[in-house]
Amino acid sequence: MNSTRPLDHLVLSVHDLDAAGAFYQRLGFLVGARNRHPWGTENRIVQFDGAFLELITVGEGADIVPHQKGVFSFGAFVRDYLSAREGFAMLVLASS
Repeated sequence: MNSTRPLDHLVLSVHDLDAAGAFYQRLGFLVGARNRHPWGTENRIVQFDGAFLELITVGEGADIVPHQKGVFSFGAFVRDYLSAREGFAMLVLASS
């Protein structure tokens, strides 16, 4: 049994989603439109061959569900991460 999992995507947390998207466009990458998520985040996707980079931020006025015992809140994770820094926040592996 092969337990190796391929890379699905990297998550790059940023304060300014439009500026980050424009940066990758200037580098020649195809950058998707802004997407809004029900958990309070917004993203843009930088597509690669077989994987992608997810540029992510907290949406303006977002209603973030707090972390609870046994429950992970992705919106709270991104908010808390950005309160300390910008940068690579997650590496997501593909699943079967």
